[in-house]
Amino acid sequence: MKIKLSLGNVLIKYMLFTFNLIFVMTGIALLGFGFLVKSLYHNYEHFLTPKYFDVASMFVTVGGIVVVVAFLGCCGAIKESSWMVLTFSLLLGTLFIVELAGAAGSFVLSANAIPVIQAKFNETMKLYEHSKEISRVWDLLQSNLECCGSQNYTDWYPILNNSLPMSCCGNQIGAIGSLSCNEQSAFLHKQPCVNILGHIVKENAGSIAVVALGIASIQMLGIMFACTLGKSIRHQYQNM
Repeated sequence: MKIKLSLGNVLIKYMLFTFNLIFVMTGIALLGFGFLVKSLYHNYEHFLTPKYFDVASMFVTVGGIVVVVAFLGCCGAIKESSWMVLTFSLLLGTLFIVELAGAAGSFVLSANAIPVIQAKFNETMKLYEHSKEISRVWDLLQSNLECCGSQNYTDWYPILNNSLPMSCCGNQIGAIGSLSCNEQSAFLHKQPCVNILGHIVKENAGSIAVVALGIASIQMLGIMFACTLGKSIRHQYQNM
């Protein structure tokens, strides 16, 4: 049997429905953003710890769950089902806590990005001549980011017997004959890789945290509306 809600609760009902449509869009946005950052991190997986991938994966999962939970909220609001609305608010509250934890974790990862990358650089540079995979990722890193070495191009000297990888000089367009890369080369990348990659990772980890906090703030309003509507529906059923 369908109950008749007060004008105020009808307004809350349709506001909750509207907010859930917004939740669907934010869930899709969080899902896409998580995939985007995860894809970016994949390009530098040798220079990061699994925690960076775990946070990105968590937001991909949360984004998918938000879409499903928002659908439950829409159904509960339209059908005026107290159990669906209150279940929705409980699930949304759980996601709210997860997103806050994820945002806090992203801020921590952002702050620790450079020390983590520095340690990975020190570890992998020593393997440059002994692993084709490591030499490939370092060459791609230095060519794409136009950087050389961890803190300085001279970081390579003790590892490569006072020589530099050709990737430290990028693509020398128009060059003819034998090529070399040394400190006199006009195309030598002098920017430290740790600063450039560190900035990229910090920026993306920080963006994840900001997006998560923004969505969590919107969800908090949804939780308030859902709790108010659910209690009102249940109260009016009890008084019938």
